[in-house]
Amino acid sequence: MVKCPYCEAMINNNDERCHSCGEWFVEPYLDNFCFISMPLFIILSISLVLGNLWIYYICVVVWLMFNYKNFIAIAIPKDVKKLNLLSFLMILTLIFIPKLAIIVEIFLSYRLLRIIEKFSYKKYDSPITHHELGMIVFRLLYVVYFIDTFTDRVKDPTRRYLLEPKSWIKYSILFLIIFIGCLCFIGFVNVPFLQ
Repeated sequence: MVKCPYCEAMINNNDERCHSCGEWFVEPYLDNFCFISMPLFIILSISLVLGNLWIYYICVVVWLMFNYKNFIAIAIPKDVKKLNLLSFLMILTLIFIPKLAIIVEIFLSYRLLRIIEKFSYKKYDSPITHHELGMIVFRLLYVVYFIDTFTDRVKDPTRRYLLEPKSWIKYSILFLIIFIGCLCFIGFVNVPFLQ
């Protein structure tokens, strides 16, 4: 046990935040998570605009494979079982019933967000939450956004989480492209070259 340099309360030497005064000693962060790189963003965008969800979901599975160990490392055992089941269902639906992959991706995105929220509460005593509509509409991209803004969310769970201006432009364009792509795929918008 050591004294907090800010309020002199007795704290554990490994604590990343003082439980008495709330001061941070270390920036809250998520270890080794890979974001979607720009080439993968371009592939996702083009595939959705052309209505090809196969490529989109293959990119989702690739991203999940790269980050799977990181999610397992911060998840509780009950969530690990759910994550394994949803990952298996994702691959299964992609092979046999591709249109059901949208529903599985919603549940998978929700589970990934819950894993991060539980980790945040356990490690930093910070009750961060996600936006249900954002999760349902943007799914995996919302999870990436959630990871991108994790530090700000943990430090102040009550405020809105804004990205840097460059990030806002990137996410706005991608969300718009994905939304239009989803509409094309569902059939609400008729695109001549898709017929």
